[in-house]
Amino acid sequence: MSDAPVILFVDDEPHNLAVFEAAMPETWTIKVFDSPVAAIEQVEALRPNVIVSDQRMPAMKGVKFLELASKLSPNSVRILVTGYSDEDLIIESVRAAKIFDYIRKPWDVDELVKRIEAAISYNALTVQRENLAKELAAREIQLRDSNAELLGKTLALERSLQQLQETTRELQCWIPPAVSLLAKSKTTFPVKKDLALLAIDVIGSGAIHGKTVGRRSLRSLALEEFSILVLKHGGYVENTEGDAAYANFGLTESTTRPCDAALAVANEFRAALRGIAVHHGQEIETGIGLHFGAEVEANISEWTVNTVAGQIVQKRFYTMSPDVDLVHRIEKHVHKLPGSNIIMTRAFRDQLSRAPELPMFALGMHLFKGQTQEVELYLIKSSVATEEQIQVLAKKAV
Repeated sequence: MSDAPVILFVDDEPHNLAVFEAAMPETWTIKVFDSPVAAIEQVEALRPNVIVSDQRMPAMKGVKFLELASKLSPNSVRILVTGYSDEDLIIESVRAAKIFDYIRKPWDVDELVKRIEAAISYNALTVQRENLAKELAAREIQLRDSNAELLGKTLALERSLQQLQETTRELQCWIPPAVSLLAKSKTTFPVKKDLALLAIDVIGSGAIHGKTVGRRSLRSLALEEFSILVLKHGGYVENTEGDAAYANFGLTESTTRPCDAALAVANEFRAALRGIAVHHGQEIETGIGLHFGAEVEANISEWTVNTVAGQIVQKRFYTMSPDVDLVHRIEKHVHKLPGSNIIMTRAFRDQLSRAPELPMFALGMHLFKGQTQEVELYLIKSSVATEEQIQVLAKKAV
């Protein structure tokens, strides 16, 4: 089938190749290689949608193979398979091989297929974006080359181009979970959903004011990294205001374990911030708050504007609950600690499928302003926060 996604998998162990090939859906075209050297010779010809590579191989490490593959097939989405937890490896992979995801061994078949499906969707989005860019570039050349007799039509085309760009930006705001929820014909709003809530806020934002990475502000780079990670793990970035951002997970059934997904984003975002510090020499720290809210109200806001081109309707999702306020307040609670610290409620911790790999510190019960009940808090500390500082935070009343 010509439209079937092509998945390239490299592993030096024949057993892993056989298991991988057997686990994949029959509608996919699977190409397996037991040598990265043999695989690299075929990457440019195959142009796979997704490239999956084991890290530990005798001929060539997975990160190096994916880095070479990215030059031969830039649009191929790259996934690294590793049998051990190594944040430095993850940071290096993001920088050098520009990986989309990483999977730890031994993998769960259903989870593996789901992660690759997400990579296929991301690849399709990348191709669509490139095609749109080419289309817009072609129109720009056409407009530039038009002569004076076509000036009137040129102006009309420029207006159409502007409307197309505005529509494109609007469509990019509707991430896959929101689109999936709208696709259900029986869905009416507002709806009540159990959601994992995630809030971040830059600590000491005044200190990074004016700092840039290339031509990008350090703040916008960090918020973009956050948004990409949320999208990758099936969440919805509801807003980014100033130096803060808020996202939720669980709007649709496609995210089966929203709290696991939210914690993964928190951990990977901290790794991304360390990557910025290591590779660009720019320090940035954020507080990261996690909470699980039961029966959070999700609704759609709508604005209608009449223009010379006609009526424009804009919509967006928003959530409203005391739980949303709480996740912002607990995030602010760790701003006195150095580094990027993750704070979570007992309600969130109890929803995790397994305990976090890093140790958690109990902060006790706290009652926050605007809340009617105390909440039990836990901390995954940064590498620079001390236990003495944590003890002070645990005793602090809010």
